[in-house]
Amino acid sequence: MSTTFFGANSNEPWVSDGSSGGTHLVGTLAGSYLDYLATINGVAFFTVDVGGQSQVWRSDGTAGGTFAVSSSITGQITSQNTVVMGGALFFIAANPNGPGSVLFRATADAGSAIPVMPVFAIASSVPQIAATASHVYVFGLDSHGAELWRTDGTPAGSVRLTDLGMAQYGELTVAGDRVVLMANIGLDFSSYQTPWISDGTVA
Repeated sequence: MSTTFFGANSNEPWVSDGSSGGTHLVGTLAGSYLDYLATINGVAFFTVDVGGQSQVWRSDGTAGGTFAVSSSITGQITSQNTVVMGGALFFIAANPNGPGSVLFRATADAGSAIPVMPVFAIASSVPQIAATASHVYVFGLDSHGAELWRTDGTPAGSVRLTDLGMAQYGELTVAGDRVVLMANIGLDFSSYQTPWISDGTVA
């Protein structure tokens, strides 16, 4: 029987298998339950508001198995900047060690999330991360500035795909095994964004 995680009673996390006996409070959080993100291998991931910042938490339905993937990872984390790929949750959050944002990877069997690569974070209301069956796509940052990157979830497996120069980016979406990104190129950011498509290979 499947289980459902939800927030109730002053935004604490609850779990239910659909029966009254199987519905119970998981545990007390350090903040307020915000939003469900995904369930991977029986472990639910969700966001918690702690002092006005979002944290990613995980729960296996028990009090001992409910905790933050890292108390130092915060930001305006929403379902718009999270995806699931290869049995892991990928999300964009503030860099805990300096300025900017970072792509993190969290799994059901790991105690904490690990950083994958620095990213260029745009408006939280715009999808800025996408996933196919084998890769996650984000707007990464290096000496070339913000460009489209592909990653297998490891720093060594993260590759820059484009070199568009001065570009203003919009949302990322998946179309089959390809990724569509909205961007306008050059110095005139007042022009309309146009769609670009990538098959995941280096341009």
